[in-house]
Amino acid sequence: MLKRAVVLAAVIAASSLVAGQQAHAAFGDFQYGTDVTPSPINPTASSPAQGSVVNQAGVGSFATPAGSVSSATVNGPLGADIGVGTLTVTDLGLGAYTDTYGPTVITIDVALRDVDSNAVGTFTFAGILSGQVSSNGTTTGSSFFNPFVAQSQTQSIGGTLYTVRIIPSKAFTAPGSPPSGGTGLAGAYSFNVTAAVPEPASLALVGLGGLGLLVVARRRKRA
Repeated sequence: MLKRAVVLAAVIAASSLVAGQQAHAAFGDFQYGTDVTPSPINPTASSPAQGSVVNQAGVGSFATPAGSVSSATVNGPLGADIGVGTLTVTDLGLGAYTDTYGPTVITIDVALRDVDSNAVGTFTFAGILSGQVSSNGTTTGSSFFNPFVAQSQTQSIGGTLYTVRIIPSKAFTAPGSPPSGGTGLAGAYSFNVTAAVPEPASLALVGLGGLGLLVVARRRKRA
C-alpha cells in the first residue's frame, strides 16, 4: 500500500505540474523597447548645399521594457509584427538642393521582456540606409530603399525561446516627402516575434519518471 501511495503521489504531482504549465495564459506575452541609431543622419553628398536631415527614433523604453503587452503567439507560427522604429525627413527650407544619403549603417536594438518571468533579452540588427531627397525650392521629393535583408535571432528568455525576424517585405515603410521648411510623414521599421517552448521539456521528463516508478512497482508486485 505504501509503495502504491508513493507512486500515486508522484504521478499526481507530475500531472499537476504539466497541467500548470499548460494553464499559463501568459506564455509568449512580452513587452519591448527599442533604440535606433544613428540620429540625426546627414546626407553624404549635397548639391549645392545640404537642404535636409533624417531623424530616427526607437519605440518605448529600451532600458526598461514596459507599456502594452504583445503576444508572440497571437497568429500562431506567424507570431506578431511589431513596430520597432521611425524615420522622418525634414526640409531645412534653404531653397533648391539634392541630398544623397548613404550607404549609412543603422542599428536597431530590441530589448524584449518576457512577462511571465520578467526576464529581459536584447537583440541587435544592422542595415544599410540609402536614398535621396531633392527640392526645387517649393516642392520636395524623397526616396529611400529598404535597409534590411532577411535576418533572424533566437534566444531563451525566462525559459521561452523567442525569435525576432526581419521579413524584408514587412520591415520598411519609406518616410513621406516633407513640405519646404517642414517635416514629412514618418516612415517605419517593423520586425516579427515568435515564441516556442525549449525541447526537451523538463516537465515531460518528470511525467515519464512517474510512469517509470509505476511500472517498477507493478513488476515487484508480480515477482
